[in-house]
Amino acid sequence: MNTKYKITGKDGLIAEGSISGQTAGPSGIQDTYISPSKFGVIGIHDSADVAYAKSQEIEELLDRYRRIVAKGRSWGRDVASNMLEHWLNGSGSDMKLDCNWLRSHNSITSAENTNNTRFVEKTIAGAISRMKEGQVVEEKEYWDRKLTANILSELYYTSGTSIITSRGLFRLTRNNGWITITGTVEHHWWDPYDWHPGLAAFIPDFGTVEDADAKTLEDAGYAKAFGMYSIWHQNFSGKHGLDKGFAFLDDYKYIWGDVKCGRAPKGTVGEWAADHDAMTDSFNNPLPGLEAETSQPHSASRLNTPTPRRNRRGRERNGWR
Repeated sequence: MNTKYKITGKDGLIAEGSISGQTAGPSGIQDTYISPSKFGVIGIHDSADVAYAKSQEIEELLDRYRRIVAKGRSWGRDVASNMLEHWLNGSGSDMKLDCNWLRSHNSITSAENTNNTRFVEKTIAGAISRMKEGQVVEEKEYWDRKLTANILSELYYTSGTSIITSRGLFRLTRNNGWITITGTVEHHWWDPYDWHPGLAAFIPDFGTVEDADAKTLEDAGYAKAFGMYSIWHQNFSGKHGLDKGFAFLDDYKYIWGDVKCGRAPKGTVGEWAADHDAMTDSFNNPLPGLEAETSQPHSASRLNTPTPRRNRRGRERNGWR
């Protein structure tokens, strides 16, 4: 950080107050200050010099990120390159990723399977334990799973850490000791494409690339954060036979259907509810893709309804930065 000096005479400098000295240069009369360092004063500069140095830094950063985009394409990393280029373009509009490409990464399908297991072991199992003979019930629930992509994968350079929110609606019917179950789960993957000064990533041929450099471009108005998202759904069916007291074991068979990209048919997974944070992040910003892609009726006012930072299970969500 530069210490500012007040010029009191030909050879006099006082380290206080705002800049009052001036010099004449090609750009006219300019404010003047010196740049001290631990090795002593390194020079006297005017504000035109500072502006020029800043513009040079911006140009160098822009050139570096453009070269990263080009190199990524030469490596066949088109998705990561597209996201970086979209950020550089500065529109800030949400970007939808192909669900098949996302699900080609083990970190995505592992997170998806974790949420599916929660539906079976918690949502459905809880409903079964409460059911009475002849009863028909509907259970709807959502689960979040945070994931971090493999550092060697393209997804890591596209997203890094992201979240899958899975929302399901199940219908259970108990008849003669058997419970039949049908349902649908919709998976919503989302991540803000943003930067966190203090963090960095290693990119082959470019070395360590600091997040702070990306923030420098954003602050100068040359790039803009945006939301990434993708949505897919699958059906569920099952049959659960209650223990009759002999083997002390229940019989069951559960089947997850094929995954289909896009929103689930209207009404099959319930509506997005404004009483929890399945619609917004912890800073109350709408999650990317829900308005543009929604098949469920809701209004902008519902999306702007304040939601708690932690929901009833204490799950915490990452927010936009």
